Amino acid sequence: MTRTTALARAVDTERALSLFFLLVGLVMFGLTFTFEFSSAALFPRLTAGVIIVGSVLLVVQDALPEGLRRIVAEPVSIAQPDSEYESAANEQTAPEPAETASATTRGVPDSIATYGLLLGYIAVSLLIGILWATPLFVLAYSWWFEQSRRVSAVVFVTTLVIVFAFYLLFNAPLEDGFLLEWIW
Repeated sequence: MTRTTALARAVDTERALSLFFLLVGLVMFGLTFTFEFSSAALFPRLTAGVIIVGSVLLVVQDALPEGLRRIVAEPVSIAQPDSEYESAANEQTAPEPAETASATTRGVPDSIATYGLLLGYIAVSLLIGILWATPLFVLAYSWWFEQSRRVSAVVFVTTLVIVFAFYLLFNAPLEDGFLLEWIW
């Protein structure tokens, strides 16, 4: 067992991430009161409210009634296919894709890498802006999960189109970052 794997087992990463998102949601909600126009604060407040409620539910899932706990705490993995997907894939005659490298060959579990990528995305977004950090995050994420170059390129271009659409159509200040503001 590597040192990183032992650390990952010692820390309840799901609860830590939920607490982090709770903190982000609370800060986000508080910052909406600094907006000049109250109508501009509606969507960020609703988004922050959803993040806060979801995070609180995940943090206190052990204390919830059984019916609600099953809904909140149902194990879902976005990195691993579920049984329904696997049964449909087994019915097809196409060859199965090669297994991705396990945490033992890379040295870092996928969950820890995902959290690291998210924290890096937040840090880089603050430095250079979401407009430029989002495509970099998508490339890093697809590289980590060993996507083909073609898939990575398609996702990268799609991400650029979406981010630039928000930037141009909604006049969102996505290019703002501390480093770029200092340089410009």
